Amino acid sequence: MVSQAHPHGESVAMACDLLAIAMAELGAIAERRLDRLVNPLVSGLPRF
Repeated sequence: MVSQAHPHGESVAMACDLLAIAMAELGAIAERRLDRLVNPLVSGLPRF
């Protein structure tokens, strides 16, 4: 006999949605930090 259980995917989908939101936030934070690092007007470092 083969089990035909099909658990609901809502909890997995919600976890994936939260992970996607967190990854998008981390990407936005990283982009802002990189901009502050390479922007000579903000960082005070010479242009390269």
